Amino acid sequence: MKQVVIKLIAPLLCLIGLWSCSDDEPSLSPDNKQWTEKVVAVVLPMEKGLDVHWKRTLGMFTTNFERAFKNHEAGIRLKFEYYDEAKTDVRELARSLAFNDEVYAVIGGLYSSNAAILAAELTIVGKTFFTLATAEQLVRAYASTGYLWAMTETDITQCEVLLSKVINYEGKSVALLVKENDGYGQTFIDWFAFQARELGLENMGCYAYTSDNIADVSRQAMQSGAEYVICIPSEIEEMKPMLEAHKAQSLNGRSVPRMLFSDTAYGADVLKIHGDAAEGIEGVAFGADPESGFDVSYRTFFNATPTLGESQLYDAAMLIGYAAWYQQFRPELSLQKSLRAVVSGEGLNMGSWTGEDMGLVVDALAAGKSPYVRGASGHLRFDAKVFTNVLATTYYNFKVYNGQYIILDYNTSDGGNRTMRHLPVGTGKPPGCRISTIQENSITLHIPATGHSLSLPPRNGPITAIRQMCSLSISSSDKPDIPTTVSFSLSRMT
Repeated sequence: MKQVVIKLIAPLLCLIGLWSCSDDEPSLSPDNKQWTEKVVAVVLPMEKGLDVHWKRTLGMFTTNFERAFKNHEAGIRLKFEYYDEAKTDVRELARSLAFNDEVYAVIGGLYSSNAAILAAELTIVGKTFFTLATAEQLVRAYASTGYLWAMTETDITQCEVLLSKVINYEGKSVALLVKENDGYGQTFIDWFAFQARELGLENMGCYAYTSDNIADVSRQAMQSGAEYVICIPSEIEEMKPMLEAHKAQSLNGRSVPRMLFSDTAYGADVLKIHGDAAEGIEGVAFGADPESGFDVSYRTFFNATPTLGESQLYDAAMLIGYAAWYQQFRPELSLQKSLRAVVSGEGLNMGSWTGEDMGLVVDALAAGKSPYVRGASGHLRFDAKVFTNVLATTYYNFKVYNGQYIILDYNTSDGGNRTMRHLPVGTGKPPGCRISTIQENSITLHIPATGHSLSLPPRNGPITAIRQMCSLSISSSDKPDIPTTVSFSLSRMT
């Protein structure tokens, strides 16, 4: 299957999408505003450099969100308090947060087991809880409370996306390597056999391990005869015996299956823990919508790759901020009802996550309108009955290459768990810039920020070469001081 991959780098446009906020439009100084502050607890793992990632993202949100109120005399500020879910007694912390009236909302629970504890303590007392966890059992248990907001689809979808990758690679047989009696792994155990059969794959077995026998069970999975082994480590450290079993199979001269990992294998902490051993691993992880430009803006501004869940964290904070602002005009509404009103907007699409985009949403809410809300992770639409799960998630097909994650392609679903493959034409695309058409002999690039529409022929004729390069430099007459350099590469993968 042929695929066009476009990587677009426009540093001056990509600087977190904020350049448009520095124009000559009149705005009120932040110092002259009346700010309403809301405390939001952030409960996420903070070791292995992850704290830097969370604070970067929420710092970027804070800057953008403050600028969103440039047309108003008042505004909302979120004050984030950080807690390490990997080192804290999560149950004790959850109980403390649940009865702390100063805490407006809680974001956290990257690990499904911790998310379940937080949900149990917070939702029962009506405290709003946004989670990055993906276990289906979590949603099933707490959806009826109305206070759980899951920023990704459940692992039912992730399991199908993983199996769909096997189909895309023309695989015929597959096995599952997963932890038994585990909240994260259970969804995969429940759905793997059914989905494999529906996709026409031969099921070579479900190999469930415990902490004591993971090495032996990993070897059994690698020797199962399956062309592909879907690996679902519940903890990052559990990847090591899986990788060792795979390497041993290769050294023994036996047939080696191709491993595909779940989202546990994606993250800055994974590379720190496993180092060179992580080289070449491949899998699926939830992330940012490539059309939002979040990832490329993050890389441009921070010179780093986002870790698992950063776009979802940003969007959770954004929704809380919108809801708090909405309450300023509808004070009779609870946070829960305000959130439901915000995500149910059917009005004009105001854009995405940048300061300018959020300013349009802030203005619309103040005017009594109901804008359609999108974020860094994509469309922020939730089930209209219980408002628990976001209905669409973007999944990266990632690979570790030269010690860094690269994205091979993207998958999403329409809310009905039918995956559809997306050509990653937005990879690295800056906010406000889009590829409008791709044809055999040209690419049309439209940049609203400068008013340009450009038809760009590849340097060596039709798009059939393995790799071609093209670059250009443009500037706008109304913004001559902001030149924009755009470069991209085209490649074909089979």
